[in-house]
Amino acid sequence: MKTADTLKEEVDFFEQRAARANLDAFDRLMARDGGEPPRPGDELPEPAR
Repeated sequence: MKTADTLKEEVDFFEQRAARANLDAFDRLMARDGGEPPRPGDELPEPAR
């Protein structure tokens, strides 16, 4: 079981990461053309789903 201190550290970590996010760059990345569709064999193993 996680302690309150551990949970606070995790919240702090993700808040810091979110503050550094470049949402304009993310939007450009998501809107770009190109790439390849998944190929046979690219599926995740069952336990990972």
